[in-house]
Amino acid sequence: MLLSAANARHIADSRHARSKVAFDAISKECCNKIKLHAENGRYFVLYSVPRYVFGAPTFNFAKMQDDLIAHLECLGFSAQKQRLHILVSWGARKKYMQQ
Repeated sequence: MLLSAANARHIADSRHARSKVAFDAISKECCNKIKLHAENGRYFVLYSVPRYVFGAPTFNFAKMQDDLIAHLECLGFSAQKQRLHILVSWGARKKYMQQ
């Protein structure tokens, strides 16, 4: 059987949909951690991106970090990659850094 362009698109789309499951779970977990830290009066959090998510397909770890950083920046957060973690900050950053 030959592969048609429509079949190739279907394969790529289904892979993208599967990786979105993992991204959504990680993004939700990260936002929950940000909320918890904000409720405790903090202006930053060091988030550890998990290597895998139970019930979700495998994913490229580096790409997941980059996608999560881009997503957080779109939401107005400052996000920087720190080896295996992401440093997320918001709000009164200068005030906190001076203390």
